[in-house]
Amino acid sequence: MAQAVSTERSAQTGPWWQAGDSRTSNDGRGEVAALGAAILYRGDGLSRGEKALAALAVSVQTGCAADSRHFAREAARLTKDRRTVDLVLEEGFPSPITGRRGTIVTTAARLATPFQNLRDADLQRLHLDRFDPEETLDLLLASAFATLHNRLPAVSKGRDAKEG
Repeated sequence: MAQAVSTERSAQTGPWWQAGDSRTSNDGRGEVAALGAAILYRGDGLSRGEKALAALAVSVQTGCAADSRHFAREAARLTKDRRTVDLVLEEGFPSPITGRRGTIVTTAARLATPFQNLRDADLQRLHLDRFDPEETLDLLLASAFATLHNRLPAVSKGRDAKEG
């Protein structure tokens, strides 16, 4: 009989997508963990803190409380910008954050919203804030991965993705 694999995250082990996870990959999560690590530690493009900020925006937008808490801690630690993190958590979207970090948050949230597309204004904002192609790719990858990350535990437990 196959052993059940927990999707719960703990403070001791960190999120399941990080390297060193003790879960088996027979349920596909090993591959997802490797994908997450590849995106997070990808050398070009956004910083790890900016990727965590994008993942936070996705988690807030999709209503995943557990991932929102995790990515808020990571984004605050890596960016050293608790104010921006608090604004994402408290204000939601549309975001009052301006500049580069505002662009990251707004774009990631839009990408996580069902039936939404990036508009010309979103692409123009990326251009005005001088995102290069590698940074734009990282923003797309981090947002897509966070959306997947938010939904996998819910799907595997047979519950609504909003429960986190």
